[in-house]
Amino acid sequence: MKVLFVLLVSSMITIIFAQEALPNVNCDEMVAQTGKRYHEVYVPHESNCNSFYQCTDHGLVELRCNRGLVFFPYINGCVERTNHNCITWNQWRSIKQ
Repeated sequence: MKVLFVLLVSSMITIIFAQEALPNVNCDEMVAQTGKRYHEVYVPHESNCNSFYQCTDHGLVELRCNRGLVFFPYINGCVERTNHNCITWNQWRSIKQ
């Protein structure tokens, strides 16, 4: 029983930390601003250029590009990595303002 309790608490802590790591994105607002549907709105990951988020009506879902590719928000897709196309959430947010 103690083992089950420890596993449950560990899982809850992992989920809490994972949720805190997400960028502060309001998908409802982004959908309204862009005129796109939820599944058409993507945002860069906060630190990993290989990953990105897709808006859903339930919040953000983390996705990954194939190996050797990075998410490029200007085309909402994955491209081959260069020295200039690794754009994180904070960089993207400052560009968009």
